[in-house]
Amino acid sequence: YFTIIFGSPLAFILGYFHIKDALYKKELKIVRRLPFLYILGIIGAFWGVILGLYVMLPFMIKYNEILGLDATITLSNLIKTLLFNSLMFFIIFLIPALIKNLVRFSIVKLETLKSKRKVIFFICLVISGIMSPVELFSMFIILIPLYMCFELGILFSNSVEIRQN
Repeated sequence: YFTIIFGSPLAFILGYFHIKDALYKKELKIVRRLPFLYILGIIGAFWGVILGLYVMLPFMIKYNEILGLDATITLSNLIKTLLFNSLMFFIIFLIPALIKNLVRFSIVKLETLKSKRKVIFFICLVISGIMSPVELFSMFIILIPLYMCFELGILFSNSVEIRQN
């Protein structure tokens, strides 16, 4: 995961220089926004590591002690958990850009997203339940940024909708 997250800027730069002459002006504008999306994803990755290290890990240790389970965590399990959290939050923090582009290219209508908020909240709840460990606290720690990123995507999409009208 670490190589994918931190090695991909070089691939983006090389790919950009390779195809930039073949792109139209409108396509070039979209491609030039990719570094912003990447930085947003990196912020999400760091957020995932910090959240996993300082919030989820101590809670999981206390939870295991309460249940009477062995609270010993190996270094390999810690690294796997932190890498999974960083990749998960890397993807979560790209959701606003994904929603904005779905609305921009008329794949999804903004009104549909707004009217289906309850369904999307339930989907976010299920996704956070799948991604988190067993306890409920970790599920809500994942649910809050996941749903907030969805709402940010709707907020950013309002500007696209105004420009299209």
